[in-house]
Amino acid sequence: MANTKISEYSNIPANNTEIDGINIAEGCAPSGINNAIRELMAQLKDFQTGDSGDNFTVGGTLSVTGAVNLSTVLGVTSGGTGLDTLAAGDLIYGSASNTFAKLAGPSTTGNVLLSGTVAPSWGKMPLSTHVSGTLPIANGGTGATTQTGAINALLPSQTGNQNKLLQTDGTNVSWATVAAGSSGTVTSVATGSGLTGGPVTTTGTISLLTPRTLTATTSNSAGSTSQGHTHAVEFPVTSVKGSSSDTQAGTGNVLLSGLDSFANSKATDGYQKLPGGIMIQWGSVTSLTGGVANPVNFAQTFASVYSVVATIVEDNQNDRSPLKISGVSTSSFSIRNTTGAVFGANWFAVGSY
Repeated sequence: MANTKISEYSNIPANNTEIDGINIAEGCAPSGINNAIRELMAQLKDFQTGDSGDNFTVGGTLSVTGAVNLSTVLGVTSGGTGLDTLAAGDLIYGSASNTFAKLAGPSTTGNVLLSGTVAPSWGKMPLSTHVSGTLPIANGGTGATTQTGAINALLPSQTGNQNKLLQTDGTNVSWATVAAGSSGTVTSVATGSGLTGGPVTTTGTISLLTPRTLTATTSNSAGSTSQGHTHAVEFPVTSVKGSSSDTQAGTGNVLLSGLDSFANSKATDGYQKLPGGIMIQWGSVTSLTGGVANPVNFAQTFASVYSVVATIVEDNQNDRSPLKISGVSTSSFSIRNTTGAVFGANWFAVGSY
Protein backbone atom coordinates (compact mmCIF):
# COMPACT_ATOMS: atom_id res chain seq x y z
CA MET A 1 0.00 0.00 0.00
CA ALA A 2 1.37 3.40 -0.94
CA ASN A 3 -0.11 5.27 2.08
CA THR A 4 -1.24 8.25 -0.02
CA LYS A 5 -3.82 9.49 2.51
CA ILE A 6 -4.35 9.29 6.24
CA SER A 7 -7.01 6.61 6.10
CA GLU A 8 -4.36 4.20 4.70
CA TYR A 9 -2.10 4.48 7.73
CA SER A 10 -2.10 1.73 10.35
CA ASN A 11 -2.84 2.29 14.01
CA ILE A 12 0.14 -0.03 14.69
CA PRO A 13 3.26 2.14 14.55
CA ALA A 14 5.58 -0.70 13.38
CA ASN A 15 3.44 -1.17 10.28
CA ASN A 16 3.99 2.41 9.07
CA THR A 17 7.24 1.96 7.15
CA GLU A 18 6.68 4.25 4.18
CA ILE A 19 4.69 7.37 3.13
CA ASP A 20 3.63 7.43 -0.48
CA GLY A 21 6.59 5.19 -1.41
CA ILE A 22 9.19 7.06 0.74
CA ASN A 23 11.03 4.59 2.97
CA ILE A 24 10.95 5.44 6.67
CA ALA A 25 11.76 2.00 8.01
CA GLU A 26 14.69 1.38 10.39
CA GLY A 27 18.03 2.16 8.75
CA CYS A 28 16.50 4.38 6.06
CA ALA A 29 18.49 7.23 4.58
CA PRO A 30 18.25 10.51 6.56
CA SER A 31 16.95 12.26 3.46
CA GLY A 32 13.96 9.87 3.46
CA ILE A 33 12.82 11.23 6.83
CA ASN A 34 12.81 14.80 5.48
CA ASN A 35 10.90 13.80 2.38
CA ALA A 36 8.43 11.70 4.41
CA ILE A 37 7.66 14.62 6.75
CA ARG A 38 7.02 16.92 3.79
CA GLU A 39 4.72 14.30 2.17
CA LEU A 40 2.81 13.84 5.45
CA MET A 41 2.28 17.60 5.72
CA ALA A 42 0.91 17.68 2.15
CA GLN A 43 -1.50 14.82 2.92
CA LEU A 44 -2.73 16.58 6.07
CA LYS A 45 -3.49 19.70 3.99
CA ASP A 46 -5.39 17.66 1.41
CA PHE A 47 -7.37 16.10 4.25
CA GLN A 48 -8.13 19.52 5.71
CA THR A 49 -9.32 20.96 2.38
CA GLY A 50 -11.15 17.81 1.37
CA ASP A 51 -9.12 17.31 -1.77
CA SER A 52 -8.14 13.79 -0.68
CA GLY A 53 -11.79 12.68 -0.51
CA ASP A 54 -10.93 10.86 2.70
CA ASN A 55 -13.70 10.09 5.24
CA PHE A 56 -13.33 11.33 8.81
CA THR A 57 -14.76 9.49 11.77
CA VAL A 58 -15.01 11.01 15.24
CA GLY A 59 -15.12 8.47 18.04
CA GLY A 60 -15.68 10.99 20.84
CA THR A 61 -17.33 14.39 21.13
CA LEU A 62 -16.89 16.74 18.19
CA SER A 63 -16.55 20.31 19.36
CA VAL A 64 -16.71 23.07 16.77
CA THR A 65 -16.01 26.66 17.81
CA GLY A 66 -16.64 28.25 14.42
CA ALA A 67 -19.35 27.99 11.78
CA VAL A 68 -20.07 24.65 10.16
CA ASN A 69 -20.41 24.68 6.38
CA LEU A 70 -21.68 21.49 4.75
CA SER A 71 -21.34 20.93 1.03
CA THR A 72 -24.47 18.70 1.05
CA VAL A 73 -27.82 19.01 2.88
CA LEU A 74 -27.85 17.20 6.23
CA GLY A 75 -30.56 14.52 6.16
CA VAL A 76 -33.20 13.88 8.82
CA THR A 77 -31.54 10.64 9.98
CA SER A 78 -28.34 12.61 10.59
CA GLY A 79 -30.12 15.25 12.66
CA GLY A 80 -30.85 17.69 9.82
CA THR A 81 -33.99 18.66 7.91
CA GLY A 82 -33.10 17.63 4.35
CA LEU A 83 -34.02 21.18 3.27
CA ASP A 84 -31.63 23.70 1.77
CA THR A 85 -33.85 26.84 1.89
CA LEU A 86 -36.39 28.34 4.27
CA ALA A 87 -38.36 31.59 3.79
CA ALA A 88 -39.65 33.90 6.50
CA GLY A 89 -42.96 32.58 7.87
CA ASP A 90 -42.43 29.01 6.56
CA LEU A 91 -43.27 26.11 8.86
CA ILE A 92 -41.54 22.71 8.75
CA TYR A 93 -43.66 19.56 9.12
CA GLY A 94 -43.18 15.86 8.59
CA SER A 95 -44.64 14.94 5.21
CA ALA A 96 -43.54 11.27 5.26
CA SER A 97 -41.31 8.92 7.25
CA ASN A 98 -37.94 10.63 7.92
CA THR A 99 -38.97 13.46 5.56
CA PHE A 100 -39.52 17.14 6.24
CA ALA A 101 -41.49 19.55 4.02
CA LYS A 102 -42.21 23.27 4.14
CA LEU A 103 -45.58 25.00 4.51
CA ALA A 104 -45.31 28.52 3.11
CA GLY A 105 -46.48 31.31 5.35
CA PRO A 106 -50.07 32.57 4.85
CA SER A 107 -50.60 35.10 2.10
CA THR A 108 -53.05 37.15 4.18
CA THR A 109 -53.40 37.95 7.85
CA GLY A 110 -56.10 36.45 10.05
CA ASN A 111 -55.65 32.83 8.95
CA VAL A 112 -55.11 29.96 11.35
CA LEU A 113 -53.19 26.69 10.99
CA LEU A 114 -55.57 23.83 10.17
CA SER A 115 -54.56 20.21 10.60
CA GLY A 116 -54.85 17.74 7.73
CA THR A 117 -54.45 14.00 7.29
CA VAL A 118 -50.95 14.53 5.84
CA ALA A 119 -50.16 18.22 5.49
CA PRO A 120 -51.41 21.20 7.51
CA SER A 121 -52.80 24.30 5.77
CA TRP A 122 -53.71 27.93 6.43
CA GLY A 123 -57.34 29.04 6.39
CA LYS A 124 -60.28 30.53 8.22
CA MET A 125 -61.69 28.59 11.16
CA PRO A 126 -64.90 26.74 10.07
CA LEU A 127 -67.19 27.38 13.03
CA SER A 128 -69.77 24.77 11.99
CA THR A 129 -67.30 21.84 11.98
CA HIS A 130 -64.10 22.81 13.81
CA VAL A 131 -65.35 24.38 17.03
CA SER A 132 -66.62 22.46 20.04
CA GLY A 133 -68.30 23.72 23.17
CA THR A 134 -70.85 26.52 23.64
CA LEU A 135 -69.78 30.15 23.46
CA PRO A 136 -71.11 32.07 26.50
CA ILE A 137 -72.82 35.46 26.29
CA ALA A 138 -69.77 37.10 27.89
CA ASN A 139 -67.72 36.05 24.84
CA GLY A 140 -70.28 37.16 22.25
CA GLY A 141 -72.33 33.94 22.13
CA THR A 142 -75.69 32.92 23.53
CA GLY A 143 -74.64 30.22 25.98
CA ALA A 144 -77.27 27.94 24.39
CA THR A 145 -77.38 25.22 21.74
CA THR A 146 -81.02 25.62 20.59
CA GLN A 147 -83.02 28.48 19.06
CA THR A 148 -85.41 28.57 22.02
CA GLY A 149 -82.58 28.55 24.52
CA ALA A 150 -80.72 31.28 22.60
CA ILE A 151 -83.68 33.70 22.41
CA ASN A 152 -84.55 33.10 26.06
CA ALA A 153 -80.95 33.78 27.07
CA LEU A 154 -80.83 37.09 25.18
CA LEU A 155 -84.25 38.43 26.23
CA PRO A 156 -84.87 40.09 29.60
CA SER A 157 -85.92 37.60 32.26
CA GLN A 158 -89.38 36.20 31.55
CA THR A 159 -90.03 35.16 35.14
CA GLY A 160 -93.16 36.93 36.41
CA ASN A 161 -93.75 38.63 33.03
CA GLN A 162 -96.41 36.39 31.53
CA ASN A 163 -98.68 38.02 28.90
CA LYS A 164 -96.49 41.13 28.66
CA LEU A 165 -95.15 42.81 25.55
CA LEU A 166 -91.54 43.56 24.67
CA GLN A 167 -90.90 47.31 24.43
CA THR A 168 -87.90 49.58 23.96
CA ASP A 169 -87.00 53.00 25.30
CA GLY A 170 -84.71 53.57 22.33
CA THR A 171 -81.74 52.06 24.15
CA ASN A 172 -82.82 48.99 26.12
CA VAL A 173 -85.69 46.50 25.86
CA SER A 174 -87.97 45.50 28.70
CA TRP A 175 -91.32 43.87 29.34
CA ALA A 176 -94.42 46.07 29.49
CA THR A 177 -97.96 45.39 30.64
CA VAL A 178 -100.57 45.31 27.87
CA ALA A 179 -102.84 48.32 28.21
CA ALA A 180 -106.47 47.48 28.92
CA GLY A 181 -109.11 48.46 26.34
CA SER A 182 -110.82 51.79 26.83
CA SER A 183 -113.77 53.71 25.39
CA GLY A 184 -113.72 57.01 23.56
CA THR A 185 -115.93 59.47 21.78
CA VAL A 186 -116.60 59.78 18.02
CA THR A 187 -116.95 63.53 17.47
CA SER A 188 -117.48 63.62 13.70
CA VAL A 189 -118.15 61.54 10.58
CA ALA A 190 -116.18 62.21 7.37
CA THR A 191 -118.05 64.01 4.60
CA GLY A 192 -118.99 61.83 1.62
CA SER A 193 -118.79 58.56 3.52
CA GLY A 194 -122.52 57.98 3.23
CA LEU A 195 -122.80 57.98 7.02
CA THR A 196 -124.71 60.44 9.16
CA GLY A 197 -125.07 60.88 12.89
CA GLY A 198 -122.96 61.65 15.93
CA PRO A 199 -121.33 62.46 18.12
CA VAL A 200 -121.23 58.95 19.54
CA THR A 201 -120.15 58.53 23.19
CA THR A 202 -121.40 55.53 25.11
CA THR A 203 -124.57 55.59 23.00
CA GLY A 204 -125.56 57.13 19.68
CA THR A 205 -126.66 56.45 16.14
CA ILE A 206 -124.88 56.35 12.79
CA SER A 207 -127.05 56.00 9.68
CA LEU A 208 -126.02 54.39 6.38
CA LEU A 209 -127.93 55.82 3.43
CA THR A 210 -129.89 53.46 1.17
CA PRO A 211 -128.29 52.79 -2.27
CA ARG A 212 -129.80 55.04 -4.89
CA THR A 213 -128.29 54.27 -8.31
CA LEU A 214 -126.44 51.45 -10.00
CA THR A 215 -124.01 52.31 -12.79
CA ALA A 216 -121.39 50.46 -14.78
CA THR A 217 -118.63 52.58 -13.17
CA THR A 218 -119.80 52.40 -9.55
CA SER A 219 -116.73 51.77 -7.35
CA ASN A 220 -118.22 51.11 -3.91
CA SER A 221 -117.91 54.80 -3.06
CA ALA A 222 -120.40 56.91 -1.16
CA GLY A 223 -121.63 60.31 -2.18
CA SER A 224 -123.09 63.15 -0.18
CA THR A 225 -126.24 62.87 1.89
CA SER A 226 -128.46 63.64 -1.10
CA GLN A 227 -126.71 61.15 -3.39
CA GLY A 228 -126.84 58.13 -1.14
CA HIS A 229 -124.44 55.21 -0.95
CA THR A 230 -123.66 53.12 -4.02
CA HIS A 231 -121.97 49.73 -4.56
CA ALA A 232 -120.42 48.04 -7.56
CA VAL A 233 -122.65 45.64 -9.50
CA GLU A 234 -121.35 42.19 -10.42
CA PHE A 235 -122.70 40.58 -13.58
CA PRO A 236 -124.50 38.55 -14.75
CA VAL A 237 -127.53 40.24 -13.17
CA THR A 238 -130.28 37.67 -12.60
CA SER A 239 -132.86 40.15 -11.31
CA VAL A 240 -133.39 43.85 -10.65
CA LYS A 241 -136.12 44.76 -8.19
CA GLY A 242 -137.07 47.39 -5.67
CA SER A 243 -138.12 47.14 -2.05
CA SER A 244 -141.26 48.45 -0.40
CA SER A 245 -139.06 50.22 2.14
CA ASP A 246 -137.14 52.20 -0.50
CA THR A 247 -137.47 55.92 0.11
CA GLN A 248 -135.72 57.10 -3.04
CA ALA A 249 -136.62 56.43 -6.62
CA GLY A 250 -133.85 55.03 -8.79
CA THR A 251 -133.33 55.09 -12.53
CA GLY A 252 -130.60 53.87 -14.80
CA ASN A 253 -129.61 51.37 -17.48
CA VAL A 254 -128.09 47.91 -17.19
CA LEU A 255 -125.87 47.82 -20.30
CA LEU A 256 -125.44 44.34 -21.75
CA SER A 257 -123.35 45.14 -24.84
CA GLY A 258 -120.09 45.02 -22.89
CA LEU A 259 -120.75 41.65 -21.27
CA ASP A 260 -118.88 38.53 -22.38
CA SER A 261 -122.14 36.56 -22.42
CA PHE A 262 -123.42 38.87 -25.23
CA ALA A 263 -120.24 39.08 -27.29
CA ASN A 264 -120.79 38.99 -31.05
CA SER A 265 -119.42 39.67 -34.49
CA LYS A 266 -121.70 41.08 -37.17
CA ALA A 267 -119.41 40.13 -40.03
CA THR A 268 -120.50 37.99 -42.97
CA ASP A 269 -119.01 35.04 -41.13
CA GLY A 270 -120.05 36.02 -37.60
CA TYR A 271 -121.40 34.80 -34.30
CA GLN A 272 -123.61 35.76 -31.35
CA LYS A 273 -123.20 34.48 -27.78
CA LEU A 274 -126.38 34.23 -25.70
CA PRO A 275 -126.82 34.09 -21.93
CA GLY A 276 -126.88 30.56 -20.63
CA GLY A 277 -123.99 29.33 -22.79
CA ILE A 278 -125.66 29.05 -26.24
CA MET A 279 -123.89 30.42 -29.34
CA ILE A 280 -125.06 30.71 -32.94
CA GLN A 281 -122.71 31.19 -35.91
CA TRP A 282 -123.29 31.87 -39.60
CA GLY A 283 -121.50 32.38 -42.87
CA SER A 284 -121.49 31.84 -46.61
CA VAL A 285 -119.48 29.87 -49.16
CA THR A 286 -119.15 30.82 -52.83
CA SER A 287 -118.34 28.73 -55.90
CA LEU A 288 -119.03 25.25 -54.57
CA THR A 289 -117.53 23.05 -57.29
CA GLY A 290 -119.27 19.79 -57.93
CA GLY A 291 -117.84 16.79 -56.07
CA VAL A 292 -115.45 18.90 -53.93
CA ALA A 293 -115.60 19.15 -50.11
CA ASN A 294 -115.02 22.76 -48.96
CA PRO A 295 -113.66 23.18 -45.40
CA VAL A 296 -115.28 25.95 -43.33
CA ASN A 297 -113.78 27.32 -40.08
CA PHE A 298 -116.05 28.69 -37.35
CA ALA A 299 -115.32 32.27 -36.25
CA GLN A 300 -115.46 31.04 -32.61
CA THR A 301 -114.66 27.55 -31.34
CA PHE A 302 -117.67 25.73 -29.89
CA ALA A 303 -117.56 23.72 -26.71
CA SER A 304 -120.14 21.41 -28.33
CA VAL A 305 -121.85 21.56 -31.74
CA TYR A 306 -125.59 20.84 -31.80
CA SER A 307 -126.51 21.42 -35.45
CA VAL A 308 -125.05 22.64 -38.76
CA VAL A 309 -127.28 23.31 -41.78
CA ALA A 310 -126.57 24.80 -45.24
CA THR A 311 -128.82 26.12 -48.02
CA ILE A 312 -128.10 26.77 -51.69
CA VAL A 313 -127.99 30.39 -52.80
CA GLU A 314 -129.18 29.49 -56.37
CA ASP A 315 -130.86 26.12 -56.73
CA ASN A 316 -130.75 24.78 -60.26
CA GLN A 317 -131.44 21.21 -59.16
CA ASN A 318 -135.26 21.31 -59.19
CA ASP A 319 -135.50 21.85 -55.42
CA ARG A 320 -133.40 18.74 -54.76
CA SER A 321 -130.69 19.56 -52.19
CA PRO A 322 -127.26 18.68 -53.59
CA LEU A 323 -125.40 19.58 -50.32
CA LYS A 324 -123.90 17.29 -47.72
CA ILE A 325 -122.43 18.35 -44.34
CA SER A 326 -119.53 16.27 -43.05
CA GLY A 327 -116.46 16.43 -40.78
CA VAL A 328 -118.21 18.50 -38.09
CA SER A 329 -115.91 19.46 -35.16
CA THR A 330 -115.93 22.23 -32.57
CA SER A 331 -113.81 24.40 -34.85
CA SER A 332 -114.85 23.51 -38.44
CA PHE A 333 -116.95 21.42 -40.84
CA SER A 334 -117.11 20.62 -44.59
CA ILE A 335 -119.76 21.26 -47.29
CA ARG A 336 -119.76 18.88 -50.26
CA ASN A 337 -121.51 19.69 -53.58
CA THR A 338 -122.84 16.41 -54.93
CA THR A 339 -123.71 17.81 -58.38
CA GLY A 340 -121.70 19.00 -61.33
CA ALA A 341 -122.97 22.59 -61.13
CA VAL A 342 -121.16 25.47 -59.42
CA PHE A 343 -123.13 27.59 -56.91
CA GLY A 344 -122.89 29.26 -53.48
CA ALA A 345 -124.40 28.38 -50.11
CA ASN A 346 -125.27 29.92 -46.74
CA TRP A 347 -124.74 27.99 -43.52
CA PHE A 348 -125.96 28.23 -39.92
CA ALA A 349 -124.67 26.46 -36.76
CA VAL A 350 -125.84 26.19 -33.15
CA GLY A 351 -123.80 25.00 -30.17
CA SER A 352 -122.48 25.81 -26.71
CA TYR A 353 -119.48 27.87 -25.57
